[in-house]
Amino acid sequence: MKVETECGIITANKNLINAINYIQEVLMDSWQALVFFIFPMASVLLMFFLKRKILWISPIISTALSVIYSILVIPSILTVAESSIFWAITIPLQLAIAISFTVVAYFISWLLKKRALRNK
Repeated sequence: MKVETECGIITANKNLINAINYIQEVLMDSWQALVFFIFPMASVLLMFFLKRKILWISPIISTALSVIYSILVIPSILTVAESSIFWAITIPLQLAIAISFTVVAYFISWLLKKRALRNK
């Protein structure tokens, strides 16, 4: 990192600032995919294959992951006035998506159980 001082003002290397801005843009671009698809799908699949009896917990896991990731990527979400949009719209929407994936997983589980009972 190249640091120059002029009249008491420290200026950082523009390449470093550009790299940080690029990383923030990439994280923000992937935020929607992670929060609304990857986290819900991963939590449902994990619970489906590990322990189907506790499949109901997957929306809670998904929402917790989404909140933690959002706070890590957008730390200002706790302080800015627009944070109410996150808490009032994004979280309920994410929960609805996770619950819908869970309902589909319960239906598939029911079909598999019904098929297994028929084959006995």
